[in-house]
Amino acid sequence: MFKDGYAGDMSGLTKINENIQKDMASYVDTWNKRPDNGRTLIIEPIVEEMQFKHGAKRILLGPLAGSSGVLLRLKITDATGVTIASPEFFQRAGAMAAGFIFGVHDNLMLTRVANLATDYIIANYTTAKGGPTGADEKALAR
Repeated sequence: MFKDGYAGDMSGLTKINENIQKDMASYVDTWNKRPDNGRTLIIEPIVEEMQFKHGAKRILLGPLAGSSGVLLRLKITDATGVTIASPEFFQRAGAMAAGFIFGVHDNLMLTRVANLATDYIIANYTTAKGGPTGADEKALAR
């Protein structure tokens, strides 16, 4: 879902959701088969911001359409609503790289951000230890 009050590209949101669902399917099935221990974990992926250049705009304008980027936050709470963690994940697709191969990088950006988020969930399921956010030097310099 998008953060409250933010209206972004639904096709990008759909692709992120599809990738998260695909990556998590076998893990969620395994986790849900365990005996109930009275604990529940609720994970909500929230797209804070997204610039997703795709389709005709990317093909017609190439690099002139600009860069794409996505900032995804996971809201991880327990059944009582207490926040357990709220990690953020970032990915970008540079205008030049994405423009010259007709948007492939734009779509891969959505896959990469979903992979970062699911890798974090899987790695932290048993023991909280954090993990990569996807922020690059250019993003951290701001």
